[in-house]
Amino acid sequence: MLRKIFIVLLVMLFCFSLCSVALGAGKTEKGKSFMLVECSGKIPPGQLKKMNMDVKASEIQGASKGQIKEKVKIKVRGNPLISDLPPVIRDGRTLIPVRAVIMGLGALVEWDAEERKITVSKGDITIVLYADEYIFYVNGVKKELDVPAQLISNRTFVPLRFLAMALNIPVDYDEDNDEVIIGDEILENFSVGGNDVLSLEGIIVQSPEDAGATLQVNDFTNLSGITVKAQDEETTTVTVLLNGVTVENEDLADQTIEEGDTVLAIVTATGDNGTVTKYYKLNVTGIPSASFIFIGPYNLAETDQDISGFSITVKQSTYIDDDVPLRYLFQMTQGNMNGKVIQYGELPEETFTIQNGKAYFGPQEGFTLSALPELKEATGITTSFTIKDGLAQGVYKFTFSLVDLNGKVLAASGEFSIVVGP
Repeated sequence: MLRKIFIVLLVMLFCFSLCSVALGAGKTEKGKSFMLVECSGKIPPGQLKKMNMDVKASEIQGASKGQIKEKVKIKVRGNPLISDLPPVIRDGRTLIPVRAVIMGLGALVEWDAEERKITVSKGDITIVLYADEYIFYVNGVKKELDVPAQLISNRTFVPLRFLAMALNIPVDYDEDNDEVIIGDEILENFSVGGNDVLSLEGIIVQSPEDAGATLQVNDFTNLSGITVKAQDEETTTVTVLLNGVTVENEDLADQTIEEGDTVLAIVTATGDNGTVTKYYKLNVTGIPSASFIFIGPYNLAETDQDISGFSITVKQSTYIDDDVPLRYLFQMTQGNMNGKVIQYGELPEETFTIQNGKAYFGPQEGFTLSALPELKEATGITTSFTIKDGLAQGVYKFTFSLVDLNGKVLAASGEFSIVVGP
């Protein structure tokens, strides 16, 4: 009798366990029940499908080591991104399914399964990258990603901003609508003298009086033609002004562009949300440059004494704004001079110390070409230098540059050398 009662209790305990497990499986991550589950010990109808969906989502998350991006929407040239997989966040970067975006940008993408290589091409730009690799190439030039390209559910994902910038396509974020905008929503193309200017920083302005973008071109020979093409030409009107004078559409291709010219495109688009007018402004100028002449010490022997006798002359600077604060940059390209103190200028002389292979010097607040017009003249300004405490045997190469206060190089020399013999 006791044996029968013991067996009945075991059966009841087993059924209760099945019921608890099934009910537990019916909970989502937030702990909300999504269905009633009978205590039969079987997977209920529909539950297998639900479990498969969860597995696929977890595979995506696991592969990306991030999370699926559900809230932020993506538009490619004004059209919602259509893809069977959503964007993914990894290490603070948004990764997007490359084929879905590339097709919307008018580019081509190829996948080489054997080499795990992705090739993206648009116009004269070719990008080559490899799955799970940080290194990629733009027209053969080696570069590096923050987050590698990767395969997720048999789709290639790449960092969104990298891809758009490598193809010279603007990327913006619309906070009001929580949308990432890839490519211009109104214009398909805006080029001046054969140069794509649509992706230039500052090209879109609030009013025609704003500064606008800058196109820096050294050779203005045969720089001709203006092209503006709207995404939807039936609902969009474009007016182009060259130096404030309206140019008829049929005459745009014949315009000759010169240094100092300003091109303004006034674009009005009519859509479901009413009429929108945008201004695209471009200033054409030359690339900043300057001449650098180096007079160096020769036949040097290894020493711990001060080394003087070299100087650098900066002259004929062009296409640098007269009022932009400037500094100098001394940067090593070969040899180790870290920790070396270099004295420069006339009395009272000043010094700078090379750290991590470089040193900025000159007034902390910078100097301007308007205050030092000699930098634009043929004679220029010559600065003498003395290396304190000498140099060990070796070859030391460096460049000399004019930079803005953010460290951006505006004009740079070639390599200068100091050779210290035995």
